[in-house]
Amino acid sequence: CAQLRNPNEVGGAYFSFTIFVNILIGMASALWGATFDASISHDAAVLVMSILCFGLALSYTCFLLSIKSEYRFTFFDTQTSKSFARSRFQDSLTDKAKFQVFTDNEHLWREEIGPEVKAWLNSKLAGWLRNKPKWFDDHSKSIIPDWIV
Repeated sequence: CAQLRNPNEVGGAYFSFTIFVNILIGMASALWGATFDASISHDAAVLVMSILCFGLALSYTCFLLSIKSEYRFTFFDTQTSKSFARSRFQDSLTDKAKFQVFTDNEHLWREEIGPEVKAWLNSKLAGWLRNKPKWFDDHSKSIIPDWIV
């Protein structure tokens, strides 16, 4: 059973849990399922599933070891990308940090905090255009959705 979901959409802990469950179900299927199909020998089914489950566990371990260490905890955290976008905006202390909400997919924040983001942006935009902070460059301006200005 392949897991094709992005870990941010369901929370990293759930994503990691499904990897573990896939391994358990794969082995259980091999150990008990082969007895229902006489065309597959029990030993062959166990061997194939053992190799596949080991490969899944090994590839996930290699993946976790290959990513930046400060991000590993996110695969064992229950926070979803939607709650991360909300908290990153609401808990940030600087305008530059709050502005990062526009780098997230809009569907993650528009419904829940869209009006708050719009009010914040409209209260700050004139000052940024006048004072031109270094972080508020042409790229930053280009990622602001039209509906929010």
